[in-house]
Amino acid sequence: MVYKIWPLISLPRSAPAYYSYLSEEKIKPGSLVKVTFRNKKVWGFCWGQDFNPPKIKLRPILTICSEFILSEWCLNALVETAKIFLASPINLASDLFTKWLSALKTPTLSAVVDNKQLVFDSEMKRVSRSDFAYLKNKIGAKKTLVLFPATALAQSASQADIFSNLNIQLLVGSENKSALKNIWEKNNEHKINIIFGTRGALFFPFTNLEQIIIWDCTNECYQELDRAPYYDFVYLAQIVARARKTKLLLAGPSLPILERAQKYARHELKIDQVVINHKMTAENPLSPSHLNYINECWQKNKIALVYHNHVAEKITAFCRDCQALVSNAVICDYCHSHNLASWPNINLNQIRKQLATAFPKIKIAELSGANKKITADKVTVILASVLIFTIPLPWKFRLGCVLLPSLASLAQKNNVSATADIYGNLWQCYDLASSVRAKIVLGLNDKDLEDWSDLVNFDGEKKFWQKMLDDRKKFNYPPDVALLEFSLAKINPANEIALLFWLNQSLNWTLKKLPPTIHLAPSQHLKLSQNMTNLKTAAGLNLPKVTPAAYTQYYGLA
Repeated sequence: MVYKIWPLISLPRSAPAYYSYLSEEKIKPGSLVKVTFRNKKVWGFCWGQDFNPPKIKLRPILTICSEFILSEWCLNALVETAKIFLASPINLASDLFTKWLSALKTPTLSAVVDNKQLVFDSEMKRVSRSDFAYLKNKIGAKKTLVLFPATALAQSASQADIFSNLNIQLLVGSENKSALKNIWEKNNEHKINIIFGTRGALFFPFTNLEQIIIWDCTNECYQELDRAPYYDFVYLAQIVARARKTKLLLAGPSLPILERAQKYARHELKIDQVVINHKMTAENPLSPSHLNYINECWQKNKIALVYHNHVAEKITAFCRDCQALVSNAVICDYCHSHNLASWPNINLNQIRKQLATAFPKIKIAELSGANKKITADKVTVILASVLIFTIPLPWKFRLGCVLLPSLASLAQKNNVSATADIYGNLWQCYDLASSVRAKIVLGLNDKDLEDWSDLVNFDGEKKFWQKMLDDRKKFNYPPDVALLEFSLAKINPANEIALLFWLNQSLNWTLKKLPPTIHLAPSQHLKLSQNMTNLKTAAGLNLPKVTPAAYTQYYGLA
């Protein structure tokens, strides 16, 4: 019989929500099965035969939630608190997800035996007793959800008493709803103030939740967690925290979390506080230049720093490849790259070098205009690919699903990177993309802001836009550049790929700015415009005018 199976592994954003799988044995809908996928045995979730899997709009949630539970109440809670992901509630077969809810154990999790004895795979990293104790003292009596990376939430049987000693309830993604609700709501004496969990715990409908902490445990986790899925998760945590009116904290014992938080601030992720374990000693000081740099960055973004009880390495350099703050001025401690910049004097706006890194097969000479063989197709690939990473999540996923196949065809014809290289390497262009996006926002008309004046006064956005207006005086950008943040990122999801509409509107301006020395012949300008039109047609775009009323209706504020 043919079943619809969703592999619980990392998949390309363009992958379908399920794959057809032929099995001689009967598979129960909602169960986890071992299937052969791409010549490997992997876990898969069975949608069943007749059950219609969610459409692509659900795909980002499925991707983020691949290692923990999905259920009807989980998705409904997400619809209520994070409407940016779903346009309307989705009714799923409750029996199907309830059975999975009670049965699912992630492949890395061996067993869970109440909150006093935990047995995990030996490969998983440990969380030290001091880390738990520190959080316990820091949080006090606040009702707090602490989210750990799945690879770091591990304790051996010999340290199992740490939870009972600290009155902490450990949580993984496979507990059932009623048990969690009882644990959380029946402890009025604050005996259990902290719920530790993996990312799936974010979706549990806790009441009276005061703060959410994302905890970075080890330096080993840093390189792994700085990839796309972790960034997506932090973005989602921000949305849930904002909807539930709780604080979102980023905490960790390693100094690289400084750069992580700075990066989130650049991408407009709202983190209320950064908690850093750092023991200030004579042998391990932070230099005055470090402190000045840190204070300057975080005062601008209203992020507080707390140093406590951890010895960290002295930071001397910044890695342009993995964006880590490192202690070695010769080679990166994390990705072993030699592409380092002195810290804190970091220049992240070297557009030509960033593009050359993202597209190794395009030489810097070509980007500088010295090579007359620059084609419209090459520029199409560069612009559209970089701008995929300019827009906020989750539009990045759905935009990428539509554009990447078309970009791959253009790339192969013009000896640019293949699709996988474009998608993977462009994470290195995040700083570039963020800078471009900020400059676009600065180009809005004053009248445009007036049209949105009744909608920009919540959650600090009014101050954000005021800052944009103040900073705008320092730049000389044309006033007709499209306002990316409101006009594109927050429109109706049916028109989420309207980035191409922005590309068509401001194409000439973009060509001058990204990078400023690219020059095309008149015939190539026409070809580039046609490329954008073709991509827009392929995406099936419908581009109505975006109005405050549409924005209000989308966010359910009407």
